Amino acid sequence: VSPTMTSEELTNQVLDMKNILAGEKEVWVTFEAIENGELERPLHPKEKVLEQALQWCKLAEPSSAFLVVKKLPAGEGGNLYS
Repeated sequence: VSPTMTSEELTNQVLDMKNILAGEKEVWVTFEAIENGELERPLHPKEKVLEQALQWCKLAEPSSAFLVVKKLPAGEGGNLYS
């Protein structure tokens, strides 16, 4: 992950690495998960991934945070960032 890599770029890179072809109506998003996945939030497509991950050092348990790329259920992608 480069310092300038965005969430959208990471999502596309992961899909490419896994040979997943996203359908025209599919929405794939990178999520930040903390507290061992108990709390999740979608990263904005233009959000810098490394910049966000560096914030994890402020957590009580930094190793409890991770990134996950997920496909959103149909109909949920349209209002995700509004």
